[in-house]
Amino acid sequence: MEDIQSLRQEIDQIDQEIVALFNKRLAVAYKVAQYKKEHQLNILDQKREDELLEKIKNLSQKEYVEETLRLYENILVISKDYQKKNI
Repeated sequence: MEDIQSLRQEIDQIDQEIVALFNKRLAVAYKVAQYKKEHQLNILDQKREDELLEKIKNLSQKEYVEETLRLYENILVISKDYQKKNI
């Protein structure tokens, strides 16, 4: 078994990757907000959210589905809030 320090270093590396990808996702969410503003679209697209969550559910490993869906539900809330702030 690995020691706690090496496991924490591995988590730190993963966190760096997650933050970079999340920042990239928010940059695209900003562009989506601008598009929605220009085309007078609502921030919430429930059909899109439902489809995305279903896709995420299918992408997730079975033992992590519940946690992955919780994560993405939070990501979607943050993304919608960010879009509202930028419209």
